Amino acid sequence: MAWAAALGLAALVSAGPAGASAQQFPGDVRAVDAALGRLPAKTVVLDDFPISGWLLWRHPDLTPVLDLRVEIYSSDQIATYRRAERVGPGWLDIIQDTGARHALLRTDSALALALRERAAWTPLASTRDYVLLAAPTS
Repeated sequence: MAWAAALGLAALVSAGPAGASAQQFPGDVRAVDAALGRLPAKTVVLDDFPISGWLLWRHPDLTPVLDLRVEIYSSDQIATYRRAERVGPGWLDIIQDTGARHALLRTDSALALALRERAAWTPLASTRDYVLLAAPTS
């Protein structure tokens, strides 16, 4: 069952960047890269799945909520992640349950918008494609 969820997630990810843009992935991430480098080791980061491999490689001291090593996650964990990503029922509780106080997401994603507008997360750094958000301090 977990493999079916993993294959489904892989299919969604493979439908992402195509052609010339795939050769440039993840693109210019210098601003978010620098901001991620200032986070303490073991910081939990809610991450956009397609950039999770880069996050693991570039910042191995940070802890992504879900990453490309889908074989280490249960199908329930993957489904829960996808529900939060779509801003589905209980999305904010899901994020709070992960312990993530930072999020590296596509700038134009529904989740990035919801975190900013409905949960008061603030941008620490951004590029055309990605934004690093921080949870409110209270």
